[in-house]
Order: sequence, then C-alpha cells, then structure tokens
Amino acid sequence: MYMAICQLEFSLLQLLQQLDDLLSAIQCIMLGNLPIKLIDPMTLQKILRNVTLSLPNGYELIVGTKTGNIHLYYQIAKVSMITNAHHIKLIVNVPLKTFNQDFALYRLITLPERVSDDKFVQYSVEFSFFGLQND
Repeated sequence: MYMAICQLEFSLLQLLQQLDDLLSAIQCIMLGNLPIKLIDPMTLQKILRNVTLSLPNGYELIVGTKTGNIHLYYQIAKVSMITNAHHIKLIVNVPLKTFNQDFALYRLITLPERVSDDKFVQYSVEFSFFGLQND
C-alpha cells in the first residue's frame, strides 16, 4: 500500500511539472514566440523539411533546414494559437524568400528645413531604412 501511494504521489508530481511546462509554453506563444520546450529542434527541422516539399516553385525558407540554422527559427518565427476544449493548434509564420528577390536598402536622412529667418525644424521618421525591389 505504501509503494502504491508513493508511485501515485510521484505521478502527480510529474503531472504538475508537465502542466507547468505547458503553461509556460502557452505564455511564450501568447507573446508570439515559438517555445523550444513545446517543439524541440529535431521536430522543428522535420516539420520545416516537410514544408519545403510543398512550397511553390521559386520559394524557399529564409534560413534553410540545416541543423545548425534551426535555432534561428525560434527567433524569427511568429506564432499564433487557436484553441478549443480539446485541441491547441499552432499557426507558425515563417518568412520565405524567392530566388530572384533583390532589394536595394536605403537610409532616409532628414535635413533641417527653414520655417522662419531664425528657426528650423527637422522631421523625425519612425523607420530610417526602407527597401525597394529592383525589378
């Protein structure tokens, strides 16, 4: 009887640990990040390799699927979650690139503009860089 109670107590502690891990993973997802505790790098690599098989011609994953680059997807992927009483579904947004995608990157520099004889104003911009597609 004592052994059965010890095993039950151990099982309950494991369940509590798994629930804590799930809760922290859900909190990470709510911030838009992909939690490594929920999808380990090997599983993510397999998923991404399967995704590359169904991409349209000319498109590829921005970082590729090499083992050494998988950790980058935890930083660049944006994650959303759809849930009901029985399931949690993740929607992972991963950037793609095309073979002929060339951009020119420009930096916007605002110069002071005279508004009166002794006063100048200078516009401030939210984003100082912008890109234009060459074609």
